[in-house]
Amino acid sequence: KCILKVKTTETEWEWAALPSILTNNTDLTSDKAERRASYYKTGIADGVRAVYKGFKDAENIAVHTFVWFNPSTRELNFEVRVDGDRPLQTERLCWPASLENADSNDGYTILPRMLGTLITHGSGVTIDNARIQSRDAYMSFFGQVASSSGYIAVYDTPFDAGYTLEDDKMSLYFIPSLGTIRYKRRMIYHFSFFA
Repeated sequence: KCILKVKTTETEWEWAALPSILTNNTDLTSDKAERRASYYKTGIADGVRAVYKGFKDAENIAVHTFVWFNPSTRELNFEVRVDGDRPLQTERLCWPASLENADSNDGYTILPRMLGTLITHGSGVTIDNARIQSRDAYMSFFGQVASSSGYIAVYDTPFDAGYTLEDDKMSLYFIPSLGTIRYKRRMIYHFSFFA
């Protein structure tokens, strides 16, 4: 099941996992809620807005998402806001979910860990609970290259953010600020291909 897919030359990148919000040790995925979505278009945005609410184990939470493409910059933007979470109820927000290279097992992952880290695909390296703006990521981005294309993912809101790497899958997450997910979180993906 593919949530979203980007194809650049011969390489396909896809978000196959469901976005989730971890509350009180319960992982609430987007398929466990009522969803209302609408198409949205302006001069600089072409995308989909969606609201997820009515989670069985967290009736008070509403998750507002916006995924849009900017044709002038060729960037894919992800935006999320959480309403109604009580203090200390939310532990982690994973939006968007992990991005995978659907076509190839070659390539590498680029992380701004300490002096910089390059991890080849298939190396089996696992990094858990790495925090942005710490020695795990002095700069607020990560990237991957495979075959003849790659992407860079930039934390547009780098505070209270982190990432994990497992089996070549990069996953990002956001954590609460003063007990709740109290402000909008944004990621920007820029995809490139190489001649």
